[in-house]
Amino acid sequence: MVLPALLVAAVAFAAEPSPARFADEPIVYGRGAGGITLQTAFEDASKILPEPLPQSPAPGVRVYSPGLIVAWSEGDPNIPEAIFAERGYRGALSLPAPFGRVGIGSSLGTHFAEDDLEGAGVARLLYRVLENAPAADCVAAGSCGARRTPDRATVVLRFPAMNMLLHSRDKTVYRIVIKRNPDLEANR
Repeated sequence: MVLPALLVAAVAFAAEPSPARFADEPIVYGRGAGGITLQTAFEDASKILPEPLPQSPAPGVRVYSPGLIVAWSEGDPNIPEAIFAERGYRGALSLPAPFGRVGIGSSLGTHFAEDDLEGAGVARLLYRVLENAPAADCVAAGSCGARRTPDRATVVLRFPAMNMLLHSRDKTVYRIVIKRNPDLEANR
């Protein structure tokens, strides 16, 4: 009978890792994206991620298509310093209300007060959800921040384990950076 042989072949095909499947993996605050974490060694990540693109924007930085960039630490262990999700990445953060699923291309415009051009109010709301700190004023405490870049094209929301970059005009997310160092700036 041909049907069982086709089913076995289909199951085997579905079980094989797809080169782009990593782009559907969730983004997890403080942990990782693309199926790797900030603790995943380069050698192990090479079994999960596809081959990086040949061009590299900087030493130790690898671009994995679609939409994932990893800045690898030097030395041993060779683990991510930061994982950047951007255009082409389909996974998202799963957050409780009022945010829900937030990924590349998501608009946070409804969460901005009319007079909050830099996003301090949104940063406070996100921080409370991300850090499970319902009463925290992270902006006043300096543990989170919001600002616009000098060219005023980008709103940068900064948290201890993540930066989120939004287009100033429509407040859509264009980059999410999961980071090891709370002081890491990812402005572009």
